[in-house]
Amino acid sequence: MKKNIPTVLAVIAALAITGIALGASNAEVRTLMPAELAQTLGDGQTRPLSEDSAYEDMLKTELTSEKSDKYLYLFESGSGELKAVMLTGDAAQAESPISESAAIDATQKIASAALPGTELGGFDAKCRYNGRGWTVELWQKLADDLYGGRKIAVKLSDGGELETLIRTDDDPGDWQSAAKSAISREKAAELALAAIDGDAENAEVSAYMQANADGILWQVDIANVDIGNGWIATYFVTLNALTGEVITVDMTR
Repeated sequence: MKKNIPTVLAVIAALAITGIALGASNAEVRTLMPAELAQTLGDGQTRPLSEDSAYEDMLKTELTSEKSDKYLYLFESGSGELKAVMLTGDAAQAESPISESAAIDATQKIASAALPGTELGGFDAKCRYNGRGWTVELWQKLADDLYGGRKIAVKLSDGGELETLIRTDDDPGDWQSAAKSAISREKAAELALAAIDGDAENAEVSAYMQANADGILWQVDIANVDIGNGWIATYFVTLNALTGEVITVDMTR
């Protein structure tokens, strides 16, 4: 269930209140056409998003932009709903990173302020630390361990300052039928383990499915993998949930 979408300035003011993102003051609101947005995103001044697909998704619609001294805010011109926030300067330096729980709490506060029309009670958080900051994704839950529809991805600096936010909406398709035909969690984990390098004897494995209009995927995360020379890695393996085919294998140390 969605609430009424507030005005552009009301959303920016709500973000400013969180203390995690600074709002705009006396900024002129103007419409950006896709070509203008592409130029703005490519000028090297905004903090980049992690996925090319996020840019592609943003460039599909006409957007309204609002700029402050630190952030670029992008809103869908039709609905007025926030699409993205990007830091245009440098995040404040921190002596040590905030905790995972603090990162999730900050992300939920940001998402609640940025997208007050979205009920976050039906979302689960997926959190990763890459050595320079946190990426927290809020996934809309369709069923146990099955996600699809809306996703809110937030990147935070070590100190917990907002660097980027992107909202995407994917059609989950006929996820109920697809889920019934999917390979089991155990089979997905077995195939994912066979696709990685290193000693996974003491690995911690978690798995969940994602549904979109093109089908259904298993995402298998494999932590605490010994890859030699004292290095411990986490793998992120994506598989076709119907065939078991490995689609991508990513790793962080």
